[in-house]
Amino acid sequence: MSILLPTYNRRRYLPYALASAVGQTYRNVEVFVVNDGGQDVSDVVRAFGDPRVHFIDRRENRGKPYSLNEALARAQGKYVAYLDDDDVYYPNHVQVLVDALEGSTDCCVAYSDLYKTYCHVLSDGDREIRSKYVEVSRDFDRFLMLYFNHVLHVSLMHRRDLLDRTGPYNEDLNILIDWDMTRRLAFFSDFLHLHVITGEFYSPIGDSDRISIQRRKDPREYLRNVLAIRTTHPPKPWDKLDELSIIVLADRLDQDLAETCKRLWRHTFYPYRLYLPLVPEAIARLDNQMPNVVLVPVDPLSSPAERLDVALQRAEGRYVAILPGTLPVEEMWVENPLYALIHDPSNRDGFLLAGAGGERWGGVVRRV
Repeated sequence: MSILLPTYNRRRYLPYALASAVGQTYRNVEVFVVNDGGQDVSDVVRAFGDPRVHFIDRRENRGKPYSLNEALARAQGKYVAYLDDDDVYYPNHVQVLVDALEGSTDCCVAYSDLYKTYCHVLSDGDREIRSKYVEVSRDFDRFLMLYFNHVLHVSLMHRRDLLDRTGPYNEDLNILIDWDMTRRLAFFSDFLHLHVITGEFYSPIGDSDRISIQRRKDPREYLRNVLAIRTTHPPKPWDKLDELSIIVLADRLDQDLAETCKRLWRHTFYPYRLYLPLVPEAIARLDNQMPNVVLVPVDPLSSPAERLDVALQRAEGRYVAILPGTLPVEEMWVENPLYALIHDPSNRDGFLLAGAGGERWGGVVRRV
């Protein structure tokens, strides 16, 4: 199996992380240390004298996704695990996860629990540990994973060949990189949660030098990354998810429709494709830069029901949300009824959207 260890200006902590990787009781590992243009750590790596450690020493800072992709291009293991340069595995980490994935499970992804270790960083850079506890220990929930990451990347192991379907790490992201990959993995596999503590990740008290934490302080950059993740889907077919088709019924191309589309983009986290039935003249005027949008030409004299029928013929999703252009779009507007529909024991055909009724009928339905 392959352990990927990107590093950037953490020379003081890297020896502890690397020692925990090569000190695994499961010995058949290869470790890829990728220096992402930071301080020279070649002597740190050489000091281990372990032929299982492969060092990629890049002088240019290209970011964590690039470093992970660079290591993955060389990784030969059946399984892949991840380790940050300031965190540590316990000696049983790899063995626990490999045994689980090689056991009687259909899951191609497994994860364990980790201690969150609070520490005070001293003036010389040493860490003084104050406390530790298990902060995150959630069983896998696919719907939840689409909304936010509840699996720590350092605790994760997955089959290498899954990446042939998810695609590589997104090098346009600079935060939430781990969530982007775990989210895409969830399109193809369940995750097996092992209630075993197999490592620690460190959380400095006070200001942190973690690049991801610093970048999260910029709300616009944070939103850009979130929207990029939510609107980027791996190639089909998906083994574990069915796509949602959203049809917006609007009388005309105007500012209200533009605002509805904008709110859809910001408030919808389930994988979807948006269908806009519009007259050809409106389509010709539309500068379509939104992702996952299908423009559906309709007859200018057609009724709303006829426009809906044309859009339904184009829609490919197993689930369809029909949204009147005047209905408010808020957080969870479609996910709440969609979740109820997917998990409904009576197998009903659909649920109304909140606020829908009368002339503003809207709902989520299951296609037969």
